[in-house]
Amino acid sequence: MEENINLDNLDLDRSYTVEEFELISKKLKFSSIEIKGQPVNLFELDESGKLVPMPPTVISMEAVACEIARQLANWNVWTRQNGIVTSSQGGYDFNVGGLVTIRAPDVAFLTRDVYDDLTQEQRDSFQGDPFSLIFAVEVSDLSDRSVFQNLDDKIKYEYFAPESSVKRVWLVDPKNKQIHLYRRGMNRYPWGWRNIDGGEVLPDFILDVSEIDEIIEDSESESSASSSSQGTERSNGSEMSVSAEGSATSSSSDSPESFDCPICDETFDDYYYFMRHFENEHVRLRRRRRRRVRN
Repeated sequence: MEENINLDNLDLDRSYTVEEFELISKKLKFSSIEIKGQPVNLFELDESGKLVPMPPTVISMEAVACEIARQLANWNVWTRQNGIVTSSQGGYDFNVGGLVTIRAPDVAFLTRDVYDDLTQEQRDSFQGDPFSLIFAVEVSDLSDRSVFQNLDDKIKYEYFAPESSVKRVWLVDPKNKQIHLYRRGMNRYPWGWRNIDGGEVLPDFILDVSEIDEIIEDSESESSASSSSQGTERSNGSEMSVSAEGSATSSSSDSPESFDCPICDETFDDYYYFMRHFENEHVRLRRRRRRRVRN
């Protein structure tokens, strides 16, 4: 099969098998090709078996996707969900109409129960039984109406295909400061640009858009927003809750005064090392112990 796959001469009008798709994806890990003047190092696979080129994302969009993934991953650890967070490199088979349809959301969340039940073949290839996530995020500049229409169709007809398990999707447009909320069985809801919660799908998770604003706004606006945000945090939260967010300090100095871990006897003078300690010793360690007991 390998001799038949030439990255420099891919036919986007033909249908490819899952095995061929996997081989192409592996080859693209070490090289890229150019299609219509754009470099491509990632493909999706639609329900007809055709390759869908996914050019590299511009840094401004990718930075926002990474920030959303960071907030989601923090929630996943701190609330002990123990789920799996993936980026646009993580492909899922949405099994549209019973046909293999491999898509890679910019951010996705898969529950631990589903992940633990996967076979080795499902984890290491696209050739096992299909499975999908429960939550996805797409990040894009929607100024072009056709871009919005393509993503809207993708979410409604593929992510929410009857065979998939997706329950909620956010379409985030940081360029125009818009979030579109999709829920299975309901119409798209234009959310605007404000904090949004994960509902029953991601209990207690709230996406803080001010953290995204710090990425997308210019340095002058960013400085102003940062000063305003820190002032609010100092007036509304305790020293420990502010330090847990890692976005404010107890004094004008970059180095805080020494403080104790509220659970054990460890003492810290740096928020970063305190957060590492708290996560590893008081969140992840307890989670690992519970898993060992269950097993």
